[in-house]
Amino acid sequence: MPKAASNIDALLAKAATAAPSPASHSKHLHLVPVVEKLMANRFNLMSAVRWLKDQGEITEAQVDTVYRSIRQHFLRNEAKAAKA
Repeated sequence: MPKAASNIDALLAKAATAAPSPASHSKHLHLVPVVEKLMANRFNLMSAVRWLKDQGEITEAQVDTVYRSIRQHFLRNEAKAAKA
């Protein structure tokens, strides 16, 4: 299994048990399944992105970009679903 795939599998496993902390077509879309899993565990989008930063998957400088990218992805999918 390629390293990236096993890394995503490990992140998905961590996301399944993670608890939120109090506190476009993009290269970041591969993180969407992890974010969706976290959101199913009552994270909001920003908390999920910050969790990815805490896991070392993205840098602090990437947090806003990743957040906007994934948010836009969700909005695009919602618009497509509304048209269907």
